[in-house]
Formats: sequence, structure tokens, C-alpha cells
Amino acid sequence: MQSDSYIAPPRNNWLRFIIDHNPCYLLSGAFMLLGCWLLNFALYTRAGDIQKLLLLLLVINLYEFLLIALGLVLIKHLAFRRDGRILLALEALFLVDVTFINGIISTIDFRIGLFINLVLLVLAAIKVRLILTRLRLPNSGRIATFILVQIAILFMVPTAYKWIATPRHGHIPTLAVYSTWWLTFLIPLIGLILHRLPTRRLDSAGREHSLAALFILISFASLLVHLYSAGWVYSIDFSPAFLSPLLLGLALAAILLEGPRLQRYLIARVQFCLIALSIYLSTTPVPFLHLSLSPLRLTLIASALLFLYFILLHDNLTFLWTAALCLCAALLGPSTGIMWQNLVRVSTSSRRLIPRTTLQWGIASVGASFALLLIGALLSFKKNVDLQRPTAQE
Repeated sequence: MQSDSYIAPPRNNWLRFIIDHNPCYLLSGAFMLLGCWLLNFALYTRAGDIQKLLLLLLVINLYEFLLIALGLVLIKHLAFRRDGRILLALEALFLVDVTFINGIISTIDFRIGLFINLVLLVLAAIKVRLILTRLRLPNSGRIATFILVQIAILFMVPTAYKWIATPRHGHIPTLAVYSTWWLTFLIPLIGLILHRLPTRRLDSAGREHSLAALFILISFASLLVHLYSAGWVYSIDFSPAFLSPLLLGLALAAILLEGPRLQRYLIARVQFCLIALSIYLSTTPVPFLHLSLSPLRLTLIASALLFLYFILLHDNLTFLWTAALCLCAALLGPSTGIMWQNLVRVSTSSRRLIPRTTLQWGIASVGASFALLLIGALLSFKKNVDLQRPTAQE
């Protein structure tokens, strides 16, 4: 007896894989990036056709808004949440000028580049605010502010380089490029300040914290790439000393890693290693950058300030000696060679500093009393903090 029920034929394995994983979104983003880079290269080699570059920007922004709309719709449903995350992750790439079109327009014309970057910054603010608000993330306002600060710097660096290079016949000083790399130290500082601001509790908060972190990390990584490429456009050789501010910023941002898996004393060791590596890289000579306030001296002063802050953060007076060592090294000279020469001179002339008369011994004794008073006060404050700290039994 034949059954009247219809049995559907089994699907092929490749078709099931495509339906389950849906690689079309990633392929769409890859083809858009490839097309933008090819068109970007073709239009730039033809005497910088700004009108066609602006048309390409319009197409990219239309594509971005489609990514945002479709991603926010899909991420609200459990079955399509993975697809929504993919779309919003693609939007994070296009948001930070991964196609380098903004930078190229800025290198062609300063005024048009400035105007276009301001318009794109307003659009970026709308996009970021829309995404974070719809995801209902806690503190979405300060997260959006931090992302937009990075995007604003990313957009304005090529424009600032063009403004500096215009009266110099297309050349830009190495000092200007090195100064912009110190923005990589200020950005973690701004992020830490925003993180320390008081928060308010939300009853219903979104769970897409990884997406917010992805937007922050991609913005920061894109800023590093744009800083490097902007210097390369003006034939400025990259120096390892440019990475010193970045390492100092990472040492400051390492505070946010504290948790049950990474305790504070481990973070302190990581911070110390990052600062030590930063000082080592700052000893690398920077071509055409010979100043009394050299990269090494700037890094030592910034490191000393960080160590002084770590005294309060980690409640450890050991950082006082490292801060004093950095300041003394900064006072010795702007380079390792000059530091060694001055250190030899100080050691040879140190015999003159030994008191010989009664008056000199009296002055030295009074100075020592003030120094011991300061050290005693620091030890007393540390003892007071240790006594007020609750013990494990309590």
C-alpha cells in the first residue's frame, strides 16, 4: 500500500551550510571594500577627481545606512542575532574610513577636505548614536563620545597635515608627525576619565557589550593605520620612537583590565613592562628631530607622571623611586649619549658636594631634616591606609 505523504528530498550539504551560515553579508562587505579601493586608486591617479570621489562617498554612506538598518532589525531576533552582529561589525569598518577616501580628499584640497570631514563626522555621530541607543547599552552616551573622539582625530589628521604642508611646498616637519602620535596617549586618558565618571543603573540594559568594544577597538586601530599612512604620504620615515606614546597609553589603559582573572599586582607588572619598553623605543633616533625636549626626555617625564599616579592607584611607594629615577634621567640630557657624559661629570665633581665646613654641614643637616619629614609623612599615610583596610577575617 503506497503512502500519500510527500517526503522532501534531503538538501545538499553545501546548500545547508550556506543557509545556516549565510556568508553573503561578509562577501558583500568584502566586495564593497575591494570595489572602493580599486575605484579609489583609479580616481586618485586621474588628477584627483574630487567629484567622483564624493559620489563614491555617497554610495558608501548609503551602503552604511543599509547595514545599520538591516543589522538592527536582525539583531533583535534570537534566530538572526548572528547575522545582525556581522552587519554591525561591517559597519564598524566602514565608519572609520577603512577605504581612505576621506584622507585622499584632504590631501587633494584642504578646504574641501575639511568641509567633507566635518559633514562625515556629523553623519558618524548619527550612526554611532543610533546603533548604541537601539542596542540599549548602558552608558551609551559616553561610549559614543569616546568613539567619536577617535573618529574626529582620525578624520582631522590628514587635513591638519595638508594645512601644515601647503605653505611648505608639500613638505611637513617630522616634529608635526611625532606630535600627532602623542594623541595615542591622550585617547586612553580620555577613555579612563569617561570610565571613571559616575554611572546610573539601568533596569533593562543591552547585552551587546562585545559590539561596543569592537567599535572602540576598530576605531583605535584605524587611527594608528591613518597616522602611519598620513606620515608615509609626506615621505616621513616611521621611527620606533613614535610608538612610545602608544605604549604609555596602553599602560594607562591596562587599569581597566582589573578583574577576578587579572589582579592588580599583575596589572602593575604589565604596566611597568610597557613603560620600560616605551622608554627603550624612545632612545631610537628620529631623523631631523634634534631638540632639547627630545622623544626620550618627553617619554621619561610622562613615565614619571604615570608612576606618581600608580602610587595612588596601587598603594605602592616603590613607584616613587621609579618616578624619581625617570625625572633624574630626564634632567641629565635629551639622549643617552649626553646623559652618560653628564653622569660622568656629576660623578667626578660629586666630591665638591661633600660638606667640609661647619656651615655646610649645618645646611646639609637642615635639608636632610625636611627630606626625612616628607618621607616620614608618606610612610605614615601608608600605615594609615593599611590599618583602615579590612582584613580577611572581618
